[in-house]
Amino acid sequence: MQSCCQLAERYCGGRVCTVYKRHGPYWQHTSKIRNKTVTRRLTPAQAAQYQEWIANERALRDLIAQMQQISDEARDLLLTDPEQGRQQGS
Repeated sequence: MQSCCQLAERYCGGRVCTVYKRHGPYWQHTSKIRNKTVTRRLTPAQAAQYQEWIANERALRDLIAQMQQISDEARDLLLTDPEQGRQQGS
């Protein structure tokens, strides 16, 4: 699941507001839940927490990708027949 936390300004479209102007900026978090885009407005404290969580998730994804690459390289090395210079089972 990809998500983002950003600072956004919105134009007012409400009947109460007499002037068409920008309001905000507001922190908001956007993610996909059951194939629907869901956006939530956040307090500055919540936004800071979400940003930390999102950074941790991205770091974890990067680490997993690095581990997968190392695993693939190790597999290729282990399956290579040193006498013939080719992979075993080929």
